Amino acid sequence: MPMRSILTALTLAFGLISFAPLVEAKNINFSVERNGKAIGTHKTRISERGGTTSVSVTMSLKAGVLGIPLYKFLYKANETWSGNELQSLKVSVDDNGDKRNLSGKRSGGTFSWSMAGKKQQAKGALFPTNHWNNGVLKQTRVLNTLTGNINRVKISRQGSETLKCKSGASIKATRYVYSGALDTEAWYDGSGNWVGLRFKGEDGATIFFRC
Repeated sequence: MPMRSILTALTLAFGLISFAPLVEAKNINFSVERNGKAIGTHKTRISERGGTTSVSVTMSLKAGVLGIPLYKFLYKANETWSGNELQSLKVSVDDNGDKRNLSGKRSGGTFSWSMAGKKQQAKGALFPTNHWNNGVLKQTRVLNTLTGNINRVKISRQGSETLKCKSGASIKATRYVYSGALDTEAWYDGSGNWVGLRFKGEDGATIFFRC
């Protein structure tokens, strides 16, 4: 085959191939502490392809006495976003044997979901309580992924603080306080990355996510 024909064939062949954009990903990892003692991990992986953001969240906790496990908690969530709009959400929770699932999807301007047989929906922007997306700081409601209910909240900025990571490094971050239906504190660094979380457990213990 003449060289010109070979070049033409290669040009046509490669011109017909559609190359997907590169995937950009980042991980947000925490050691979860109960009253200062590590009991598990929380991991978030965020990947972007074009205008779609995919998020996977896994949290695994274990607590016991003298090496005997007395409590186990496993949480998994998968989110899909288009820009700053939640498109789909799936959550599975195993709270020491008590299992429940949440499944939701957007249709137009409405996000609909169900959990434990209860169906609900909400119009407009909706942010689940997975905290990685700092857009939640402008919201007055959040979708509680543990209960499946909408929580009305007020989120107020409290100022700059320094957090110590498990590695010993320090991060300057801004603390935000949730009040209303949730009593939670969250920290974000200067670039808007989620770097800390603190709240009270059902037994009154302090739960802290250390970066």
